Amino acid sequence: MEQEDRIIAGGEQDQDVWQYSLRPRRLDEYIGQTKAKDNLKVFIKAAMDRKEALDHVLLYGPPGLGKTTLANIIANELNVNIRVTSGPAIERQGDLAAILTNLGDNDVLFIDEIHRLSKTVEEILYSAMEDYAVGYYYWQRSCCQKRATGFAKVHFGGSYYQDGIHCSTTA
Repeated sequence: MEQEDRIIAGGEQDQDVWQYSLRPRRLDEYIGQTKAKDNLKVFIKAAMDRKEALDHVLLYGPPGLGKTTLANIIANELNVNIRVTSGPAIERQGDLAAILTNLGDNDVLFIDEIHRLSKTVEEILYSAMEDYAVGYYYWQRSCCQKRATGFAKVHFGGSYYQDGIHCSTTA
């Protein structure tokens, strides 16, 4: 049987292209929320003109509103990589440090369900957002030492959607 006759093939086929059009990739393709789009356009243009990481963003709304899609659009508009994770997936401070040290300059870190981060991880996130460094303590010769690990300047984004719960993280 020839490759052309196969219904299932290992490689990507021409008829698979439709999958990429399901989610918008640019703000111009995003339908609705005109006010939010206009604000984001100004926000993104200012960051690009300064050649710096975008300031931090918190996206709020019920499930299905497009928060993760907007985070991906922000990364596409800035022409940078995005790392998407969720609050419950970051269980320890070391998990956050591992993610941050693997990001490049101006990359986007989007934390979905940011309201579900533990308090200890939230505290590390605060210093990471302000100083672009993660501090940690370790024991050496019966004395506690503090060390800071720096990382690239990145954009922090987060989403939360629980009604009646105010998120204490301002990512």
